[in-house]
Amino acid sequence: MGDGRFKPGVSGNPRGRPRGLVEKRARVTNALLRNAEMIAQVVSAAAEDGDMTAASLILARAVPALKPEGSLTQFDLDVTAPLSKQIDQVMLALSQGQLTVENALSISRVLQARAEIALLERSGGDGDLVEAFKLMAQAQGRPGLPYHPPAGTAPSSASPQAPPATPAPPK
Repeated sequence: MGDGRFKPGVSGNPRGRPRGLVEKRARVTNALLRNAEMIAQVVSAAAEDGDMTAASLILARAVPALKPEGSLTQFDLDVTAPLSKQIDQVMLALSQGQLTVENALSISRVLQARAEIALLERSGGDGDLVEAFKLMAQAQGRPGLPYHPPAGTAPSSASPQAPPATPAPPK
């Protein structure tokens, strides 16, 4: 044990935490709870006197942050068209103000998932699964993306490695 490590399976504190020892966080929390009303009055008074940090603190606790809400959006999307054309339709709807940026991103993610599923379905089985993931990674601009197959599945002979580096052009 000269290196400061314990043997595997042996606790560094076999007796555990001493009884009655309260964590520092619990002590701070308990102190704040005992004085919560007084603290709220002091912060409120500071906010009324123009302290913007105090005002911000009160507003952050009293009024929850607004989150974007989803809304029904209608635009022309030909789901029988190739996925690249469907993305073009989403971009057109965005540029014409029919979609918000958030809506367009959400729809694009759905289309991306459809493309990935279609690619997996076309891969034809577990033997081609690694290759399918490599193709998806390349399509997303990540050519060397490592793929770890799910536990219990045997990887194919094709190992997911980065493509060989292309030689630099002669000078």
